[in-house]
Amino acid sequence: MGKKKKKYQGRVWIGFDLGGTKMLAKVFNDDYQTLGRAKQKTHGAKGAKSGLARMVETIEEALDDAGVEADAIAGIGVGCPGPINPGSGRIVEAPNLGWRNVPVEEHLADAFDARVETIRDTQERKARDLTNQAEVARTRFFERAAPILLDIVRARGAAVLMDSRSVLLSAETVDITEDAIDAIDDRLGDGGPDPLIEVDLDVTPPEGD
Repeated sequence: MGKKKKKYQGRVWIGFDLGGTKMLAKVFNDDYQTLGRAKQKTHGAKGAKSGLARMVETIEEALDDAGVEADAIAGIGVGCPGPINPGSGRIVEAPNLGWRNVPVEEHLADAFDARVETIRDTQERKARDLTNQAEVARTRFFERAAPILLDIVRARGAAVLMDSRSVLLSAETVDITEDAIDAIDDRLGDGGPDPLIEVDLDVTPPEGD
């Protein structure tokens, strides 16, 4: 089994060669270093719609090989066998493929813009979930720690428990921080086998259409 590539952090560029017999996608960084690549048969006779779908698949495979997500793409450059309308990004005609008036730019933009939005939505959802989990975990901790702290306050004959960050001056004898930590550790331990917060670092988007 091959070693899994470490995810690349930073923007990337896609170079795509659409040939008569094969299509090749390469992923580059800003220093023009190849990070990943993938290729497929063109099968031009199957039609432009099928070919456009394979172009997207090939780029996705190259991104996977590079260890990057679609939201890292800064741009895609396509070389193809035939004239292109620079205003619309359409292949005017590719005689060796039998394709005419093919919306390459529009198709790739729609495909990867949708994937970028999915990735960002997934990341934002997980960030919200983590924030909510942190709030719940904090509440649960204080609910369990409050009786312990109250016992210490009563044992000291105190009436109020304050956060040391709100106190300008105090005697060391009134600081219960160390006693509180020791008591909480002794009675609550390490919190049990289940973590209070589940952190999911995998931001792979769900499968789309």
